[in-house]
Amino acid sequence: MEGLATVEVIGAFSVLGAGRVELCIGDLTTMRADDAVDLLVVSAFPDDYVPTRRSLVGALARAGLSVANLASDKLDDMRETSSCWLSMRIPSGKAMFGIGQVLCYEPRKPAVAAVSVGDVFRALVPFVGGPHGVQTVAMPVLASGDQGRGLDEMLGAILDAATGWMGVRLPLARLRIVVRPDQADGALAAWASWRDSHRVPEPAAVADADRPYDAFISYASEDATDLAAEFAEGLRLRKPSARVFVYRNEIDPGASWQQRIYDCLNVCRKVVVMITPGYLHSKVCEEELNLARLRHRESATGVLFPLYVRSADLETRAHIRMLDYVDCREASPEAIRQACDALASQLY
Repeated sequence: MEGLATVEVIGAFSVLGAGRVELCIGDLTTMRADDAVDLLVVSAFPDDYVPTRRSLVGALARAGLSVANLASDKLDDMRETSSCWLSMRIPSGKAMFGIGQVLCYEPRKPAVAAVSVGDVFRALVPFVGGPHGVQTVAMPVLASGDQGRGLDEMLGAILDAATGWMGVRLPLARLRIVVRPDQADGALAAWASWRDSHRVPEPAAVADADRPYDAFISYASEDATDLAAEFAEGLRLRKPSARVFVYRNEIDPGASWQQRIYDCLNVCRKVVVMITPGYLHSKVCEEELNLARLRHRESATGVLFPLYVRSADLETRAHIRMLDYVDCREASPEAIRQACDALASQLY
């Protein structure tokens, strides 16, 4: 990577006419002012930030930015649900130029490419747009260094995930995928092959009056099944015509439950999020929350209706703390009744 003072775009396309995905060649540790990004994604082995010769963690250390130091004071630890943690903001001028924060992907066990990259984008969603203002992201072809994953496999998975999330309105202005000079020919071939076989669909607009569900209840089955059922019943008592999606009641045994859940999340009027300890440890719940966040940002009236129903450790969960939730701890019947009243009034 020596001799390159910046990154050079060698391929690009736009998603929905706004967000831009770029394939670049260069060195992520020597970016100029016009290359600066809000967030840099790196990958590492679990709790292992030794600066090796081939890794981006090593290149960052040589440039003056220690991932190990960043790991000692995380802003958000999402490793249970997304295999990632997010650093605090990097003080301007303290280390290398052009990086606002670092998102570190460190899976506890190997996973297929789609799952690996899915974890990274799941971790990104709460911080792209919104109060944290992340709009530009750069990453290498993840796990293709010391972790030894194939370039074609990982680049294709990154492009799939990027266009999938941006296709459902993740407000990412620019994603830069940066490869080393020795990877350029292989990356360009993989990029061209992917572009020839993929098209990003335009999302269809749905009016509230046409939505088949009034409320989708997102909850962890291990510790909130009873509360979800009670809330759904309370909502129907206040508004008998309310169409409420509670997945254990709505999905037929043997059905493709995950796609059914995502389809309903996209067409419901409100998403009731029940925050409990179990919710914080569930990848499915995290995915539901992320999809609801994206719709919430696009909605004039709001989609999310979060309830904090059982005490959980939110100290290192900034993406949960930033939710404007109704405090119903510890499953307070009066607070839950008031939340039911509030939601029912919004559905008229």
